[in-house]
Amino acid sequence: PYDMTLSGADGSAARIAATPGARKLPSPHLHQFLLPGFLTTEQCIGLIERIDACVRPSTITDDTGDPVFRTSETGDLDHRDPLIAEIDAMLCTLTGIARDYGEPLQGQRYEPGQEFKAHTDYFEPTGVDYQAHTHVSGQRTWTAMAYLNKVEAGGATRFPHLDKI
Repeated sequence: PYDMTLSGADGSAARIAATPGARKLPSPHLHQFLLPGFLTTEQCIGLIERIDACVRPSTITDDTGDPVFRTSETGDLDHRDPLIAEIDAMLCTLTGIARDYGEPLQGQRYEPGQEFKAHTDYFEPTGVDYQAHTHVSGQRTWTAMAYLNKVEAGGATRFPHLDKI
């Protein structure tokens, strides 16, 4: 097990729950929250512009042998950009996790029909790249996702092992 006191992640659930407007979704398996309006419209527009300017085909850390396991595009966002730094600081404040334990922000873009098949967001201890990804800032303990636009259909994140859709 990962010692979450090092990063401050041990207090993240309580911090987020105490945030005005945060809603905890019921689950005995994980802490999951919704926080509508976390980003402003201007921040969302700025993120979309930055993601669109730097997208590349998405990758995965451990090869599954399935060439269509992840078909989205990823934009690696520059932490020196004032907007990205501002949003990163907001996430650090929200979670109470020090910046040194976080990863660079990324944006994902999905066209109709693209997907990222069932996976974990933490690094699998048996994975080929486990040591490379966890030796500096440790194991992933929280994932923050912001949906930047509305779609007519699809666009969902499913948690099949948790009966969450």
